Amino acid sequence: MIDGPFKKAPLSRPWKHYGNELHLDASSLAERTAHACHSILSDVSDVDMKQFTSLQSDLKAHFERPQMDLFPTLSVENIFGDYPVSPLTDNLKKQLTANFRDQMPFATAWALAVDSSTGDLIQSAHSSFKEELICMRDHGKIKPSVCVEYMARHDQVFEAIDRSAIRDALISGNKRAFKAALAKNRDLDGGPE
Repeated sequence: MIDGPFKKAPLSRPWKHYGNELHLDASSLAERTAHACHSILSDVSDVDMKQFTSLQSDLKAHFERPQMDLFPTLSVENIFGDYPVSPLTDNLKKQLTANFRDQMPFATAWALAVDSSTGDLIQSAHSSFKEELICMRDHGKIKPSVCVEYMARHDQVFEAIDRSAIRDALISGNKRAFKAALAKNRDLDGGPE
């Protein structure tokens, strides 16, 4: 089978930790979910996170001024034009433009665009890790029965993810939003000294 000219990037360290959590029977759903959320945010580059925060300020400054904007979609194009294109900002731009075409006020259009972009980010991470599990199964790294078990756990974790927590981390620019939960879990796992 030919995968085409593109080779899949190896899993990042946070995703490897998440994979280990799927493997461990002792890991709780909360621990796995915290690892998944941390891994999702770790996929957003520092540059993208800064761009997101900066874009948010520029858009708010433009749309909260007293003068009415007759062509909000054109304004969105111009503001986003000042920033490099990334999957996160591109998705946000498309969502925001569509919301303005539906004549929504800025606050509503922004909230829905960020929420939708967050959902897409989560769904993309969910699908990518599932593909990784399938590749591991196909290459004989894990047994088919184990793959089914990991996929079930993976689905359970992604159903438990609090979308608003990831959205809030994006809005605040806090890539380490779930780091405290991970550290707390590690401290609990350490046992008595």
